[in-house]
Amino acid sequence: MNEPLISICIPTYNGSKYLEECLLSVFEQTYNDFEIIICDDCSTDNTLEIVKIFQQKDTRIKLFVNESNLGLVGNWNRCIELAKGEWIKFLFQDDSMSATCLQEMLQVTNSNTQMVVCEREYIFEDGITTGIKKKYSRTPRMYQLVGDKGVQHISAKYLCSLIGKCFPSNFIGEPTSIMFRKSVTKKIGFFNSKVTQLCDLEYCLRIGVRDGFVYIPDKLVNFRVHGLSATQKNNSEKYFKSSYSDRIITLCLLFFDLDYKNFRKNCTKTNLYKLKYNLLYSLYHADLYIKTNYKDQLLLKEMQDIMNLYPKINKYKKYYPLYATLKSWILLIRQKNNSLIKG
Repeated sequence: MNEPLISICIPTYNGSKYLEECLLSVFEQTYNDFEIIICDDCSTDNTLEIVKIFQQKDTRIKLFVNESNLGLVGNWNRCIELAKGEWIKFLFQDDSMSATCLQEMLQVTNSNTQMVVCEREYIFEDGITTGIKKKYSRTPRMYQLVGDKGVQHISAKYLCSLIGKCFPSNFIGEPTSIMFRKSVTKKIGFFNSKVTQLCDLEYCLRIGVRDGFVYIPDKLVNFRVHGLSATQKNNSEKYFKSSYSDRIITLCLLFFDLDYKNFRKNCTKTNLYKLKYNLLYSLYHADLYIKTNYKDQLLLKEMQDIMNLYPKINKYKKYYPLYATLKSWILLIRQKNNSLIKG
């Protein structure tokens, strides 16, 4: 019986600093039936030179250079389009895998498995602030939610309950932590280009609410956090998108999109209420942010595009006064409690 081919997808963009370490971790794998799809998004450093050196040593490396910059999500989707494997395993240019990663992820699958998720180890580079480290430490991990009992199958129904509790935290993991069948793209499509910061979480949810997934609590991958990473750039340069519009779009998908019909069927009324409150919160604060930055017409256009795409959320505006009153009331209670504690 032939072993299934795994497509290791490495989207690159000015990734020369850590790319060699990334590729070395691939060549240390105990499972060897894989191809390496590298899609470069118009790098201006020596990323291509590094890839070509490795390419001379191993013909499994397939290098593709985009004619124009596709951006983060566009480049991820390009990798999937070019992949020939039965399984897609993303690995970012600044991340790495343990030597047994592919083997361990593959051996827990069966004919019904559509996605496998493993735990990740965060590597914080010098210069990462304490605030960012705390943010990652506050992100709930799957083993904290489901227990560290070895390999588990997380059902679609159970995942739906976790979404209501954890959104918008990426409790499943970054793309480096997941492996999925390429065939799922025929059912649910590719990564959503309208979502930037939460695109990986949204895609995992889209797969998981249909088919569930297999969870491995072992840390089989390393996810590097540094100042040049896409996540940190999104946080600093695209604050509105990462803090508000991404949340709003993902919540709208959960509430209205056909791919999430199973989610709405299995989510409890309590968790649906929590998510509706989350949507109201995001819409209200997005409007405040736009009013504060009223000179930025791009923000206004971005918000209007969302409203046009999901007109049903316009009804939430009528609840703004109630939310503002409730917010002020909660803040007042907190201030009084803090005064009593200090007194």
